[in-house]
Amino acid sequence: MNKEKAIQQVINFHEKIEQWFNGNSSIDKTQTDWLMTDFHPDFKMSPPDGSCLTYDDLEKWLPLSYGNDISRKVRVEILTSMATDFHAVVSYYETQLMEHKTTKRYSSAVFIKEGDQMKWLSLIENWVDE
Repeated sequence: MNKEKAIQQVINFHEKIEQWFNGNSSIDKTQTDWLMTDFHPDFKMSPPDGSCLTYDDLEKWLPLSYGNDISRKVRVEILTSMATDFHAVVSYYETQLMEHKTTKRYSSAVFIKEGDQMKWLSLIENWVDE
């Protein structure tokens, strides 16, 4: 069950972030809780540039990215996943289709069980050369 919940978290977040980039969200750009509710406060992310971002960094970045690309499409392809009673790991491809370019990254996310939910704890992303 945790495996399925973690996979659904990946799918749901990418659907939400596409709406956020497009400015199609039914909420104001200052209401980042809509996206952040599924992230653990200890969340850390390593984007393709190798930097390290925290939960707070992500929360500060979100208002800046709201509506910044109204045509961006975000697609995910789940590759592998595994889970225990306490956590899950999901690896997937993420493709972002923008007006003048397309980017693809290979990502691995770690989720931790909190109550009945699986919360994002860690995310590592790497560019995929095409």
